[in-house]
Amino acid sequence: MAWYPLDTEKIKKLSDQTNLWYQLNYDRLDKKEKLSDENRVKTLKKLMINGSIVRLMDQVIDRRRRLLFQLREEAVCKCLIGRTDYGIVHGLGAAHVRESGLTIHSIYGVPYIPASSMKGIVHHWAQLAFKDRHEITPIIEQLFGTENRRGITQFYDVYLYHRCQLHPDMNTRLYSEYYEGKQDASDTMSAVPSGKFYTVTADNIEIVISVKKSSVYDADQYLKLLADWTAKALMEVGIGARSSAGFGYMTAIEDKTNTIFAVIEKQEQERQEKLQAEQAKKQLAQKLANMSDTERLVFKIGQLDPKDKNDQQSSKSEYFEQVQATQNREAAAKLRDYWQLIGSWKVKKGKKQWKKVETIKAILDE
Repeated sequence: MAWYPLDTEKIKKLSDQTNLWYQLNYDRLDKKEKLSDENRVKTLKKLMINGSIVRLMDQVIDRRRRLLFQLREEAVCKCLIGRTDYGIVHGLGAAHVRESGLTIHSIYGVPYIPASSMKGIVHHWAQLAFKDRHEITPIIEQLFGTENRRGITQFYDVYLYHRCQLHPDMNTRLYSEYYEGKQDASDTMSAVPSGKFYTVTADNIEIVISVKKSSVYDADQYLKLLADWTAKALMEVGIGARSSAGFGYMTAIEDKTNTIFAVIEKQEQERQEKLQAEQAKKQLAQKLANMSDTERLVFKIGQLDPKDKNDQQSSKSEYFEQVQATQNREAAAKLRDYWQLIGSWKVKKGKKQWKKVETIKAILDE
């Protein structure tokens, strides 16, 4: 039997369960049997991020990048890219009936590191690294703030979804009989499984930080310093639980800010050019709508491109026919000037084009 409502069970069967929040926290055992800690760990299975969620998260990251690009007048920003070294266990201390030991975004359904955790670990690293250098204390307070003043830096949620895998693992108790007071500690005591959790591995992890601009301080220098501290904190201290066992560390952290924002700047420039072209097209359509038929004909002939083969052909067919029908001298003069540019005015007698030239000359009394 299922341990959730029947309507949820129906949705579960129809969906591909792309959201890990459901899989980890609500996809319960189907049997009401009491499992030992060791057997309960065995019920966990390796999980991966669905392709549709990866595409969704790519859009989320792209949207955040564009918003930061638009705020470049107010803050400077850096995008660092790294990958997990061994695995990350974030959320192990969070209270939950499943004790899954993983922080999953409740909307996107992917593992993530909250911005507050990122800020906390970098602040902690800075305090440890410069505890004996009191001249650095004002810089730390300026960046991270104090109880009475806000800091100038901003951290953002870190999403783990590129080539992301969730690996089941377990905690074990050593010398359990000793701590329970049953017997003296001995190397013959067995390790006892005491809980289960998931570790997360991923690459192409984007770590975003920003510093508010001000005329009082050099925001670029502060951002450069903060980026260095952030990379060192993640590589030396790690983030999340079980760092003493090798979890929580990142590696190969590189600054990809210029590459990322160069692409966005180019796309933004192309978007602006497209908007300007569309606006010019609308203005032209409005301008043409306000013209008389004769004025519109004169204007269109004046816009013909001498290098465009289609325009050259149109000048000798539809535009010539309209000039011939209206007998408008101004339109005829425009057509004559165009034909002179493309070498179709002085032609041999007897050709089709020669007859058209003679028609235009007659309209112009030449």
